[in-house]
Amino acid sequence: MPQPTAEAELRSYYRALYHAWGAQHWWPARTRFEVIVGAYLTQNTAWTNVERALANLRAARLLSVRGIRRVPLAELERLIRPSGYFRQKAARLKTFVTFLNQEYGGSLARLFSQPTNKVREELLALNGVGPETADSILLYAGNHPVFGVWSSWGSASAISDQHHSSYRTRPGLQRDARSDRRRGEGILSKIAASM
Repeated sequence: MPQPTAEAELRSYYRALYHAWGAQHWWPARTRFEVIVGAYLTQNTAWTNVERALANLRAARLLSVRGIRRVPLAELERLIRPSGYFRQKAARLKTFVTFLNQEYGGSLARLFSQPTNKVREELLALNGVGPETADSILLYAGNHPVFGVWSSWGSASAISDQHHSSYRTRPGLQRDARSDRRRGEGILSKIAASM
């Protein structure tokens, strides 16, 4: 009996998990922009601290591109203080909004209509955006089929490395993270397009 392709195998796993558990809504956010703000704020802190900062922004009616654009930096720092590193994170949120305004007229729809690789490279060029943040934004805010291979994610990297190590040693599969990313994203793109 022929071996199933990696794509067929992944599709089979996806369908079984989706059938058993349904949509998971992995990122707790009300809007695409809230996902992005959360991705910035969750760096080096617990999610409970991010929730407090998001609640502050929501209560001040500033949890939008327009809100972050117009709020003075000192006020933004005060509102997101619970998330830690609030000065850096406030400046980085302002940088993101400036980028979005200059490159895409302030439109997340325009940003996310671009090819995945283009958006990922643009995000990675922004101060404070590493691979994990870029992939979280692409996947959860932009609905881009990305395959996160993060090597510097604290204790979770050991689990990720172990999983990816066993995955990469299977016959016929590439043995480096970049190849895993390209292969996974290609498969996920095909799955997303067929659903």
